[in-house]
Amino acid sequence: MNIVVLCPMQIEHKAVSRELRRAGLSRVPVVQTGIGREAILRALAREMERHGSGALYVLAGACGGLAATADVPPVARVIDEHGGVWRPCSAPDDGAGVTLIGVDRIVATPAEKQSLAERTGAAIVDMETHAFAAECEHRGAAWSVVRGVSDTPEETLPPEVLGWVRPDGGTRAVRAAIDLARRPSLVPHIVGVVRRANRVLPKVGAQVAAVALAWMARTTSEGKVQERGGISPLPLGADATAAIFFGGTFDPPHVAHVELPRRVREWYEAHCGAQGTAWLVYVPATRSPLKEEGPIASDADRVAMLRAALSEGRESGGPIERALVWTDEIDRATSSTDGPSFTVETMERARAWLDGHGRAGVRMRLLIGADQAAQFHRWRSPRRIIELAEPLVMVRDRDAASIVESLRASGFWSAAEIDGWAGRIVPVGTIDVSATAVRAALEVGQQEVAARVLAPGVARYIAERGLYAG
Repeated sequence: MNIVVLCPMQIEHKAVSRELRRAGLSRVPVVQTGIGREAILRALAREMERHGSGALYVLAGACGGLAATADVPPVARVIDEHGGVWRPCSAPDDGAGVTLIGVDRIVATPAEKQSLAERTGAAIVDMETHAFAAECEHRGAAWSVVRGVSDTPEETLPPEVLGWVRPDGGTRAVRAAIDLARRPSLVPHIVGVVRRANRVLPKVGAQVAAVALAWMARTTSEGKVQERGGISPLPLGADATAAIFFGGTFDPPHVAHVELPRRVREWYEAHCGAQGTAWLVYVPATRSPLKEEGPIASDADRVAMLRAALSEGRESGGPIERALVWTDEIDRATSSTDGPSFTVETMERARAWLDGHGRAGVRMRLLIGADQAAQFHRWRSPRRIIELAEPLVMVRDRDAASIVESLRASGFWSAAEIDGWAGRIVPVGTIDVSATAVRAALEVGQQEVAARVLAPGVARYIAERGLYAG
């Protein structure tokens, strides 16, 4: 894997490693370095000996806040107090993002933080990134930084805190307990810092995953590397301001697979007109983590049938405009033995590809059915999916209330979250057809029955290939 992540502290290492696993990037090495300039430089030298200057090196962890900003703000540039300026490869192209200043001392009090912010224009501060960036630039290596704010501009960082961290980044629990016993007034502040770190560090890990996926997408598209895990192209039209992702086995694709998403897109554009033009992105699945059996037709056959269905539309009514087939899940499975893919991984990869190709403004939505919505709490990282691609739930008009009740009965969602789900429901009516019924008809030779709900090109393809025959 052509990416290496460096984390100064143990808690940062654990959080980032966990989020990379969730994003399907368990092969990305995450190195616990210890805190401070010298520790970072030693670890970076070791990793560059192993991986060379052609890898992407990412420094990730917590930082101090100097001014009001997001929990994990995008970093536009890194500076030091001696005039050094460096730009990470993940810096936003639109000029957004904050300045991170690297210093060789602790900036602890609100007054010190305010003074440093006013003097430099920086919004966040740490003690490693300036040295890390300078060394990467010196060696000609690509680099990035992801930092989450653990202590805010209004807080004082107790001087004892650094003494609670071992040189290798681990925690000196006994020493921390002794210091807190001696100074009980520290307890509320430390509790707040810990709570904030527990909230922020998973976001740091998720952003590291996005940076890694964007790097793989960019380097693969430029032909620099061909890594397992590279992201398949997602060629939305230049007019796209939204992408509605619709996953399924499409085994085979039938009229409902074409017509219902088209209705959802019409509803979306009518109700969200200010957001412009939406494209439909069909994602053929490999094997669902929630199903024991996989598709019957081959991956190649399902992709070919799906493209035929979209090229003809319903009853040869012409192609479905602004629709494409994205084969990333199938392509990933072809070169990986990591088991079934998860929707959260696919959405992370889609977001990374778009961001890495100048399409950060494209909004992602995930199209699901009523049954899937009722079971959404069983999916991996459901709340993260919602952050990446808010669902649109296809229902018949009379089913809307029952969906909300199913969500409430799961016991997983808060009242506010259930209210959010109510706003994602899209009434599309019903088309009485299923892939299971189509396959059953074909198995007993009832091609004429199946043909009523298949695009002509799909029916011809099935007949020519002898698919689903008993």
